[in-house]
Amino acid sequence: MPYIELAASVFTEQSLREALVNNFATAEDLAGHRHIQYLFGYLRELGAGCLLTEAPYTDADFLDDFTSYYARCFAPFQSTCRRIHFFRGTLALEAKPKIISGTLTLPEVEQLRSDYLGFVVARPLPQAVIGRTVLKPYDNDGGRRKYPCTKRYDVNLLGIALSIHSLAFQEQDSVLAACATVALWSCFQKTASLFGTTTPTPSVITKASQTIHLGRSLPSQGLNILEMCSAIRHIGLEPEVIDLENNPAVPLLSLLYGYLQLETPIVLAVRVPEGFHAIALVGYSIRKDRIHQTEVPSSGAMSLQMAGLRIDKFYGHDDQVGPFCKLTVKPGCADGPFVQFEREGNLIQPFAAIVPLYNKIRLTFLDVQSWLNRLHSVITIAIPPNISYYWDVGLCLSNNYKTWIRENPDASPELKQEVLLAAYPRFIWRCALKIGPFDLLHVIFDATGIRRSFPVHSISRWNEDLVQIVCHILSEPTSEAALKQILTIKFFELLKASVVSEKPMTLQIF
Repeated sequence: MPYIELAASVFTEQSLREALVNNFATAEDLAGHRHIQYLFGYLRELGAGCLLTEAPYTDADFLDDFTSYYARCFAPFQSTCRRIHFFRGTLALEAKPKIISGTLTLPEVEQLRSDYLGFVVARPLPQAVIGRTVLKPYDNDGGRRKYPCTKRYDVNLLGIALSIHSLAFQEQDSVLAACATVALWSCFQKTASLFGTTTPTPSVITKASQTIHLGRSLPSQGLNILEMCSAIRHIGLEPEVIDLENNPAVPLLSLLYGYLQLETPIVLAVRVPEGFHAIALVGYSIRKDRIHQTEVPSSGAMSLQMAGLRIDKFYGHDDQVGPFCKLTVKPGCADGPFVQFEREGNLIQPFAAIVPLYNKIRLTFLDVQSWLNRLHSVITIAIPPNISYYWDVGLCLSNNYKTWIRENPDASPELKQEVLLAAYPRFIWRCALKIGPFDLLHVIFDATGIRRSFPVHSISRWNEDLVQIVCHILSEPTSEAALKQILTIKFFELLKASVVSEKPMTLQIF
């Protein structure tokens, strides 16, 4: 009967390379491997102190790739891998005999669970040795960093139940999976739990996406936008594609932020020196105060101020770098998008964003923006010019919105009752007008509707001072006709009905 071998060592760059070696790649061969260098720096920043390596390990994703391609090669590739576990401190190293004998005490088990940082599957390939990787994200830094697209992964180490919240990453092998394939693979890890779709392996994604591909599917030469859309449709979702190069007025930061609120990763297509590249966005860093003057080219008119003005970074699974790679927001160039990103010291230019969505989500971020622009003229009159405000726009599940309302201490009991008893569609766009951390007004859009069908579902008022000013503006007979033309009659009537109702508010801001 075969047995699992468990090796333990102090965490160093050398011990990491030695844990990843195989018949095709020695520790010296992996010395310049950029993914390993990134992982070492990343894990060191997380506080890794030791690692445990279990072998052999059967990884379902690699096993599928093995049977699809490597098993048919003349060279004798192995079907099994290694799995390397990372821990803070040195307890896992010191307790290795107890782990093997099953004599760990309950406090030691709990400490191991607390120290656990995740794992890396080492594939038995010549260069692409980094297989399925699930590592803890950077800490939230007081709430600045947010990772809405992570999920829980349960791990069993010789009978010890461990868990971690993350999103799986892997390195492309340039045979079954190029960068777009592994970006989609990471995205599908989350959409499976969010929408109930499947989690296809890289080889399945590559084959499904290339039904319209000229030439061979395998070895993979990469995917274009159409092929990525085909892969998304293959698992039962619809791709929302945003062309960034031909639409410089798209508020990219707020758009990415808005879709990430649904907790679905976004594939960001970018230009790099080597050509086209795809990154799976999984999180962002948002500051308390505004850090950008604008996120779209100036048009001479006052643009809608949104949450993207406070975002300084996104975090993505980037096959050219590693998991949770930092993408720092930078001003765009004259002949490219208005916004670009700095990654590992180099600038990359986004040219498209692809969001895998449930097919009943029809209203886009840009549709919502166009409706909010109508409301903008009224709000700018109602709020004093010395007050800085912005719109926090996010796509979300209505049940999650109700949970947030129920737990929000700033919402009055009357407002909570109004929202909790309201019949919402499953998916909504939640648009909160905010001053700092305070909510002034919520506009809810039916995300399953369409732009031209008046998708505004409801309006909830949070601040009485704003309500009184807006009510006064809407009640002026001389301005009613103009406001109806700007807002549309239905929007005007809904807004007026929402602000004239007698419902006590709790916040005092002005």
